[in-house]
Amino acid sequence: MKPATRNVYCRGLAAFQQFYSDQGSTKDFLDRVERDRLLPRIQRKRVNRVTFNGFVIWLQDRGYSPKTIRIYVGAVQSLAKYFDIPISLRYVQLPPSQPLNRKHPWTIKEVSNLLILWTNQSIRA
Repeated sequence: MKPATRNVYCRGLAAFQQFYSDQGSTKDFLDRVERDRLLPRIQRKRVNRVTFNGFVIWLQDRGYSPKTIRIYVGAVQSLAKYFDIPISLRYVQLPPSQPLNRKHPWTIKEVSNLLILWTNQSIRA
């Protein structure tokens, strides 16, 4: 794991621990998820879904960006995966991911100005 990724995941796990501290440790959370997963479907309390939705709201209330929220939830999910505890984010209300680059719809005038600049001898190398 790259140092930058490790740093972000550490911050994400620390934020989760702060969020979950009233109910126990991160280990307690993983134990509860594992126990809940082994129950018959009708008896499950969906511990991971309820907890992650609460964590997302907690992060949003503190002003975290959608990208950071997704990364922090992913950090906890990765920790669970490391311990062979599958956690699905299917029913977790994550904020939508925002594209890094948005395509710019060029107008005829903008294209014309670009061509004029491009053909201008003083700009060319």
